Amino acid sequence: MICQVSVAASGKPVFAKPPKGAGTEASDFWVRIGNATKQLHGDDMIDYQNDHWG
Repeated sequence: MICQVSVAASGKPVFAKPPKGAGTEASDFWVRIGNATKQLHGDDMIDYQNDHWG
């Protein structure tokens, strides 16, 4: 069985938030780079956002 999911690019950054009651409020920023998914932090996250959303 094969499943294909198509998602349009976002016009702004989107952060992954933990489920309610998880004990943390921190949000994560993930990006797709080629065929991989990578979590970005700090300057790398800011640079990526500036490059993609100006």
